[in-house]
Amino acid sequence: MAVSLQDGIAQSIGFGGSALADIQMSMHDADGPVLSGVAIAPFVPDLALRNAPVTLASSSTTTGIGHWFTRQPTPGFSTRGAGPGDAQHNYYQPVNDPHVTLMDISLRRDPGVPILQWLRGGPSVQIEIEAGANAVTLNADEDGVYLRAVGPSIADPSHRAVYTVSLSSVTPWIP
Repeated sequence: MAVSLQDGIAQSIGFGGSALADIQMSMHDADGPVLSGVAIAPFVPDLALRNAPVTLASSSTTTGIGHWFTRQPTPGFSTRGAGPGDAQHNYYQPVNDPHVTLMDISLRRDPGVPILQWLRGGPSVQIEIEAGANAVTLNADEDGVYLRAVGPSIADPSHRAVYTVSLSSVTPWIP
């Protein structure tokens, strides 16, 4: 049964932070091709965007209000850094075509900076897909159990595409 990203993160935290998510992806390219992808991704308690350093400030010990102004952990699921044996399970392929392309996929839910949330400073959801030399970072909308985004096609970045991503399950994992 599919779960929302928020519920998948909550389940992973409930499993002590050791969980795997089964991810399903579809991409509809404006110029025709439809891609279908699957991945098995571990939970990451603070998942940075591609090529971004992780910096997490601490709250003030005297006032206790520092947490209102600092970035909160950004949990999610990612295949980035998976070993070669794991990568064979993370791929996309054109519908009705046996050719597969290996990929890395990351889903993250950024809670934003608490004091700015009323100014639409969070939460936000990002989808990142990397395949060979192509990579896309997409801001997504949560629609129940689906994450939906529009952006460059992972197969041909000169084309626009619509992405739908879901978590089909989240299960405990003992590394």
